[in-house]
Amino acid sequence: MVGTSSSFVNLEACGSEFVVDGNEPGLSDTAAAHGEAAAAHRKRASLMSEEEVLVMSNMSETVREVAIAIKSTGEAHPELYDAVMELPGFTEDDLLIVFDYLNENANRARSHSFVQMSETRRTRWVMHHLSKVNGGVPVPKDGLPKDGVPVTSDEVPKGGV
Repeated sequence: MVGTSSSFVNLEACGSEFVVDGNEPGLSDTAAAHGEAAAAHRKRASLMSEEEVLVMSNMSETVREVAIAIKSTGEAHPELYDAVMELPGFTEDDLLIVFDYLNENANRARSHSFVQMSETRRTRWVMHHLSKVNGGVPVPKDGLPKDGVPVTSDEVPKGGV
């Protein structure tokens, strides 16, 4: 049989006192003395509110996405800048548009192919890309048409290079 113990509790703030009786079956003397049976039956309050849980979940997802983006970042080809910017006959602004496009994360593999192309093929590729950027208006090697008159379609390769 489980022993019984009594604990004296003085509630000074209220000016009253009471005795905790440890006669509940299955309780140790210590548990009975501390009133742990009542605490075991109560539902514990959550440490975080639902809003805090949602915020933590969203932060976890965002950190996960950033980690994936960092892992998937490929290096640009070390010779990309020179391969683009040294093409003769284009304005610097046009070449910077091409360089920026090839240096974007999604196009890093394409930038490696671009560097491997011959100068003639790179020139044709740049003309084709700039025509797409300019709404389908072919771009001559010496820059955008100043008078708005497009160059002939045989100067720009069809279907990409």
